[in-house]
Amino acid sequence: MPPPLTFEYNPLSYAYPDDESDKELFLQASGTIANHLRAVLLYWVNMVFSDGEEVWQVVRLDQRDNVHKYVYPDLIVVDGCEREYNETFSLGMFSRDQREAVLECADDVEYDERSSEEGQCLRWMAQLLERMMEEELVECAVVDAIRDVVPLP
Repeated sequence: MPPPLTFEYNPLSYAYPDDESDKELFLQASGTIANHLRAVLLYWVNMVFSDGEEVWQVVRLDQRDNVHKYVYPDLIVVDGCEREYNETFSLGMFSRDQREAVLECADDVEYDERSSEEGQCLRWMAQLLERMMEEELVECAVVDAIRDVVPLP
């Protein structure tokens, strides 16, 4: 069962909800500059439009109004070439049940919502990946390959 809803109204979550199909799960790290704190998120694609735009369901620790928050569901529309501008890693194909398990893992990762520490999102993602390995949702070799490129604590 996915975590309780924690979002402000987002019409995308009603128009393009997740479905029962298997989907590829990605980790994306923004930018490609070394030694720079990078924004990281997990996502899968819920819809692809004819113009190449995609609706992504994202899993991330977000900072809004100086407060960190894990928001579920969190859907965004992006240009399909977004992957070219950022480091993107495939975590493999995930069933609906496996994606819901990822959401449950994300909901379980603790964080300090009032912290202004810049590295908190990277630390949260590192802990999420550790939980996903514990639950056998992702292989250790995949996480090690990500850690070789993305400065996760």
